[in-house]
Amino acid sequence: MNYNLYGLNSNDFEHLVQSLMQKILGTTALVFGAGKDGARELTFNGQAAFPNSTEQWNGYWVIQAKYKSKDDGTNDYA
Repeated sequence: MNYNLYGLNSNDFEHLVQSLMQKILGTTALVFGAGKDGARELTFNGQAAFPNSTEQWNGYWVIQAKYKSKDDGTNDYA
């Protein structure tokens, strides 16, 4: 499947990252709301099936999503 990620704004992108990480790490991952800088964070403490179900990582995780906008009308983010 193809998804047009260029249409996401910063808030939608951060929610997408949070949702994906909760799917990977589990629903016990703690999602924080917007901070002073507008960043979204997620933390998780425990064992998760990452990078795969055989090799599981264990520990304290801090996930932060960063969004970069480019206002010149192109989809070139390289």
